[in-house]
Amino acid sequence: MSNKKEYMKEYRKKNKEKISERQIKYNKEWRKTHDRSEEGKRYYNKNKHRFREKHLIETYGINIEQYNDIFNKQEGKCAICGIHQSELSKALHVDHDHSTGIIRGLLCQKCNQGLGLFNDSIELLGSAREYLVGVL
Repeated sequence: MSNKKEYMKEYRKKNKEKISERQIKYNKEWRKTHDRSEEGKRYYNKNKHRFREKHLIETYGINIEQYNDIFNKQEGKCAICGIHQSELSKALHVDHDHSTGIIRGLLCQKCNQGLGLFNDSIELLGSAREYLVGVL
């Protein structure tokens, strides 16, 4: 085995250009018959639950069961505006404190973005409330 490894190593060194040309040609031919974007879409659609769980674990440190527990406690509604998940096109977002990572609840996209635009600042939100009260 060791002799074969050494032989292949030497062969690759001596024939870099030849191997490179062959790989480029093979890759071009393969791409003509394989639409990788379609394959990727099919794989994603078959495995959405895996991608969702991986995202929750990597981003927020929770699994799908923990997400579902929060979802059930909130009765499937946004913690701020109360809109139900069934009325939304996307799943409720996990709202968390960016400095501590502590999860506060689940929000619809609009409420989640609103808090983000106000930098999660109670002072800014208070000023916005006072502004609205004053002009309405």
